[in-house]
Amino acid sequence: MAPGVFTTVLALPLVYFFTDENSTSQGPDMALFAGVGFGIAWLGGVLREERNKAIMATRLLQRRENYLQAILDTISDATIATKPSGEIVSFNAAAERLFGYREKVVLTRNVNILLTEPRQPDRGGGTERAPTGFARLMGGSRLLRGKRSDGTTFPMSIHVARIATSEGPLFIGFARDMTERERAATRLEQTEAELARLSRMSEMGEMASALAHEINQPLSAVSNYVQGAKRMLEVFDPAMLPALRESLAATATQALRAGDIIHHLRIFMAQGEIDKEIVDINTLIEGAMALALAGTREDGILTELDLAPGPLEALGNPTQIQQVIVNLLRNAADAVRASERKVITVRTRRSGKFVRVELSDTGHGIPPDFGDEIFKAFVTTKRSGMGVGLSISRRIIEGHGGAISARTIPGRETIFTFTLPLVDREIQAHDQ
Repeated sequence: MAPGVFTTVLALPLVYFFTDENSTSQGPDMALFAGVGFGIAWLGGVLREERNKAIMATRLLQRRENYLQAILDTISDATIATKPSGEIVSFNAAAERLFGYREKVVLTRNVNILLTEPRQPDRGGGTERAPTGFARLMGGSRLLRGKRSDGTTFPMSIHVARIATSEGPLFIGFARDMTERERAATRLEQTEAELARLSRMSEMGEMASALAHEINQPLSAVSNYVQGAKRMLEVFDPAMLPALRESLAATATQALRAGDIIHHLRIFMAQGEIDKEIVDINTLIEGAMALALAGTREDGILTELDLAPGPLEALGNPTQIQQVIVNLLRNAADAVRASERKVITVRTRRSGKFVRVELSDTGHGIPPDFGDEIFKAFVTTKRSGMGVGLSISRRIIEGHGGAISARTIPGRETIFTFTLPLVDREIQAHDQ
């Protein structure tokens, strides 16, 4: 305002000089000029002050935006802000590193360029407009695949939050690369599979002598029958044909018996830990008993089998499921060896959408202070046990969508129970 007033004061003598001294309007003219000049000076001062305020506000806003952007750039997660339509309005440095785009390239573009599956499923032709962009990802963290600028995809976790602004709502997405975590999960799965295989090999070593005895019995019988058939052929007499035929039939039976034991061994020692197939739980139990209980009859151990009629089909890995059954049976055999009554009972039943398998023994039982601790790694009631069998068994059963538990009825028996989901043939046929 000061420059305007100064100019008006300097101009007043000129106005006085150029006006007629004898004119009656000289005074009013000078007063009017002074009023207009001072008014313009005041208005100019006000405008200048407002302009300075606007400049300061712009600088302050720019400073705050710079601070905000600096904060966003320090966040390790990729942070992307979008409008409800999916238009990107902010893209921090971590997002540039993760997706390979520069911020100026993606601004105003739709966020779907960063996702591999941007389209939504058909909602039946309703009039309600489906959410787009990050709006459809509201509701907690999601696991999906992101898409980089070079077209490669990667697993990522994203959490979307909604904030209100003066220009309308914004959706802020916080994305994190899950590639290393996925690799770590794969390595962990491979390690667990290898641990399970080593556990089977350890059990195989412990069962070796009993299995050798079990295989030796049919092989010895085969040798005896073949020797007898050879002697009958050396003094061939047509009347001996029925006996020769019976000898050869018995030879085939014993050879098949030995072959069955070897077949079960091959399944038990298989390394194919990942693939799943439809398996009959009753059949797996019978095969596991042939392995785990080999030689137990000599110890006076009685085995009772109470299987549900018909096949009990579940989707699973036969090697892993059989490993669980073998482990439980061997634990039961060890538990009853020192008991007066040595009985192991195996039961299968349908229980809703699950098959329930119970293995009970009349052994010494589980100490009350163990409880569920018995399923933790390196916890064992055996003097020479490693404490990994039941831990692996629980991981296998839970990995198949089932559950495993144990309880002891003091003075009577210990019961291990596990469940597995039954195969729904109707659902399976629909999927195929």
